[in-house]
Amino acid sequence: MTAISFLLYLATGASFRDLAYRFRLGESTVSNIIKETCNAISSVLKPLFMPQINTEESWNKIAHQLYSKWNIPNCVGAVDGKHVSVFCPKKSGSLYFNYKGTFSIVLMAVVDADYKYIMTDIGAYGHNSDGGIFSHSNFGKLWLTDNRSTLNVPKLKKLPGTEISVPLVLIGDEAFPLKENILRPFPGKNLSERERITNYRISRARRVVENAFGITVHKWRVLLKKIEVNAAFATSITLACCILHNFLIVEKKETLYDISETTETHTTISENQQLHTVRYNRPTKRAMDVRNHFADWFISPAGEVQWQYEYINNPDSKIMLPQY
Repeated sequence: MTAISFLLYLATGASFRDLAYRFRLGESTVSNIIKETCNAISSVLKPLFMPQINTEESWNKIAHQLYSKWNIPNCVGAVDGKHVSVFCPKKSGSLYFNYKGTFSIVLMAVVDADYKYIMTDIGAYGHNSDGGIFSHSNFGKLWLTDNRSTLNVPKLKKLPGTEISVPLVLIGDEAFPLKENILRPFPGKNLSERERITNYRISRARRVVENAFGITVHKWRVLLKKIEVNAAFATSITLACCILHNFLIVEKKETLYDISETTETHTTISENQQLHTVRYNRPTKRAMDVRNHFADWFISPAGEVQWQYEYINNPDSKIMLPQY
């Protein structure tokens, strides 16, 4: 009954009172069952299905999958944030109030080509920016600093069919800074064909994180509603949904990662601290050079795809894209 009530809660978002009536239990009992089950999933399943990626072989496998499925080389994940609605916590002021006009905590995630969560940071205040949350997360601090060697990420890798070496990168939208190892689209409207193609290719590959969020919230529909618990409890529920999301994918397909010798994960629970406003300086010349190398590769014989020119010139046309 414990497992049934827990899964029913995640799958439907039913209230504690509704579950109490269904299973003839007290509301506090239902709450304790869900809380204990979330903690059990975090302690037992998280090391197995959301392991820390800390070998060159694992990073290279992720990059290979993204290149073969989404036509983007030297990329090890797409990063983005999702707001999870909660009721306004008492005495929190506007800390949880987001740009959508609701109260929320933020699920920050890096996702691979198979829609699995590589890294999650959950629980930051809803009014914080995606870029700020990522830069203050444990994984983000390692990724954006010289401590990247701790992750054993290969430093440089040649773009396919060329002799040009660039770092392995994460791809994000305009909320993230342009760095040597974070690739984002060109800003502005009056862009050249080369820049529009680059933005299309980056945005196309970045769909993996949007798709992962969509799959997660429609499978675990509790995330579609305002979660009727405090922020810390909502964070545990969100983490459990992400772990179960990975579990269901891995059960259908052999995992890419070696999880036999690691119990650490990249999952962190934000302490809901107020983040200072993040003001990114102009991108460095090296960061712009890296994006330009990708842009040149996207329109080269080695990197172009046959439909990209038709798509950017006729974005409303129905183009038959590869199916995976």
